[in-house]
Amino acid sequence: MTIDHIGIIVRSLDEAASYYVAHFGLRESGGRIVDPLQDVELQFLEDDAGRRLELIRPLTAESPAARALSQGGGLNHICYEVADLDSSVAALVASDAKLVRPPLPAVAFNGRRVAFLYTRQRELVEFVEAERR
Repeated sequence: MTIDHIGIIVRSLDEAASYYVAHFGLRESGGRIVDPLQDVELQFLEDDAGRRLELIRPLTAESPAARALSQGGGLNHICYEVADLDSSVAALVASDAKLVRPPLPAVAFNGRRVAFLYTRQRELVEFVEAERR
């Protein structure tokens, strides 16, 4: 299990990207992505070592990210890349995490499945399955 990215809810992708580029030396990684399942628009930023932030902008008031934005946005989740998504989800659920979104293909990861869980430590965790080699 390795950290893939940290997700941040923002009001404007342009303003947030400019901020992180100017103040933290990050650069845009790939183009903008519309995720219809989560009703959001995404932009990944990365540093020279490939560590990434995911900027997340809700598209409508019904988006799961809209509530977080209405409370100020900001740090939202940490995403871990896992070798076996189903067993990783099962293990976290067994430790009393709540499954928020079951494993589904994600456009941001070229169809690799992701799942979201809310832990007993009050953290939102995303798992993304590792690329098959």
